[in-house]
Amino acid sequence: EEESTDKKDESSETPKAGDDDGKKREIPKAFLRPLLPVQRKRRAHRKTHGKISFRLLAQMVGARWKALPDDDRKYYQDLAKEDSLRQKEAMKEYY
Repeated sequence: EEESTDKKDESSETPKAGDDDGKKREIPKAFLRPLLPVQRKRRAHRKTHGKISFRLLAQMVGARWKALPDDDRKYYQDLAKEDSLRQKEAMKEYY
């Protein structure tokens, strides 16, 4: 009887390698990153979708903003000021 209980105790004390209740342990992302910046792989260049470039988009937005009537532009600027004040108050409460 004593031998059978000893065998059970030994098996419960020494878990098998890689057997953590059937769950795989994930390697932290920090260990997967390269230690030196030289070891990093550069991101592959992505082709544009061909519809509009960022530069052209920015130019169009700027042109439309300048063409906006003064009263409409003032309305949006006032909204931006209110939102900026709200954000500053929220940051004061945060800190």
